[in-house]
Formats: sequence, C-alpha cells, structure tokens
Amino acid sequence: MKKTQIQLMVAIATSLIAFSASAAEPCKAYVKLDLGYAKTFGTRASGTRFAETQGATTSTAVAFESAPLYKDPRGFIGAAGVGYAFNDAMRGEVVLDFRPNMKSSFDGIAVETRELGGSVRLLYDFNNNTPVTPFVFGSLGASNIKPKNKPDTASAALAATTDTRTLITVDDTTGAVTSTTALTSVSQKAKTVMTYQGGFGLSFKGSDIMNVDLTYGIGSKGTFVAVKDVGYKDSKKSDGGSAPETSTKTQSFQSVSYKKQLDQSLTIGFRFTM
Repeated sequence: MKKTQIQLMVAIATSLIAFSASAAEPCKAYVKLDLGYAKTFGTRASGTRFAETQGATTSTAVAFESAPLYKDPRGFIGAAGVGYAFNDAMRGEVVLDFRPNMKSSFDGIAVETRELGGSVRLLYDFNNNTPVTPFVFGSLGASNIKPKNKPDTASAALAATTDTRTLITVDDTTGAVTSTTALTSVSQKAKTVMTYQGGFGLSFKGSDIMNVDLTYGIGSKGTFVAVKDVGYKDSKKSDGGSAPETSTKTQSFQSVSYKKQLDQSLTIGFRFTM
C-alpha cells in the first residue's frame, strides 16, 4: 500500500473520531429486545431426486435446478442485543436473533428450520427534533440453520385420491426405501451460513431512557441443505373405506438445497438506554 493511501486512511479515521467527539449528545450504551415476523421470498430449490418408485425399487438420481417452493419459509422471530450511540446520529449494535420454527414445503416434504444467528449492525438516525426519528441500517452476520423434514399433508401435490402421506428414508445411492416403520419427522444436519441485511425504520421516543423501534429489514442468507435422503409415500384405501391401504406413489430425494433466499422481516422493539 502506498504511503499516500495510508495517510489518507489515517486522515479519514481522525476526522471520524473528531466528529464523534464533537457531537452534542453524549455517548450512550443501550440494550434492546425485538419481536416480529419473517418471511422469505423467491427461494429456489436445487438438487437431485429419485424417479418415482414403488416399494424398495431402486432408481437413478436426476438433477433439477431452480425449482420453486410450494411454500416459502416463514415464522416468528425474536432478537436481543446491545448497542452504543457514538453520537447523535451513528449507532452500532451486536444482535442475537432466534427463529424457532420457520416453515416451508417443497414437493410433498414439509421443512421446519430452527435458526440461531448473530450480526453486527451499523445504524444512522435522522434526528429532526421530534418524538419520531427515522433510521436506516446495514448488517453482516451468520446463522446456524437446523432443518427437520415432515410429510406435507397440506400441499397441493397431495392428490385428492390420497388417504395418507407418510415420511420415508431412502438409500443415498440407490433410492431404495430404508425405513421400516412410519416416520413423523427426520432431522438433517445443521449448517452455518452468512447473512446480509439492510433496512429502515422509525424510532418513537417513549421516555428519556426508552425508545420503541419499528423496523423493516430485507437481505439474503447462504445456501443450505433442507432435505436429504428423505421421501414420502402416498397411500389409499382401494374401496375408500376399510380395505388395506395400497401404495399409490413414492417420491424421494437424494438432496435438496435452498438457494436465492430474499429474506424479509418486520419487528417491533424496545430500546433501553443504560
């Protein structure tokens, strides 16, 4: 790096420090708690599926790309964090967020994910000498995502002629059914992915030590495997009544990854100055 570039960076850093020190408002630390709802749009599924089989018949895995989900991930979100107001405009935060059950579905398989994440935020307040202060923010973080698979009994893919849909596990190479009993769920491996978010909001002054923040955020998260070595079996009673059920369809997947997730959230939070 050239000497002039180093000098320029030092000059910028010195100016920022001087600006922070000269602000009218004193530096303040605070804690915050947010609650809200998150929904992902435009998620695409890519991976490999086994051709439709009957019983334990083996099959070759066939790749697919950018297939839409039947239902995009959605669920409640909670977050807690600590922050610091450098001056009357700039704030920084460290935030932990938890999404206990984000629900989605893809081609007969319901996916529920538990997501625990953390991020660093930089915020800018547009102070206007009123009780309502607009702000914008950007954040960078990571999230640990733990998927669980269940049979999707609400899916449009569930035919009207189907009486029951059960979850099965399959061999990763052949697609042969490996489960011997009816399954209610199958847990998949957790993966940590990068997250990015930006957004805006309104802060309402409640008292000298409390603010209420209404925040909208939009961002993206990294790719993760949502379904692996899992499928479903649809069955129907042959006479629509008491006769034994007969298998009508078995669909299974070697691996399904969620990609291109546009994540949006709306939260209301309480910020307490210490």
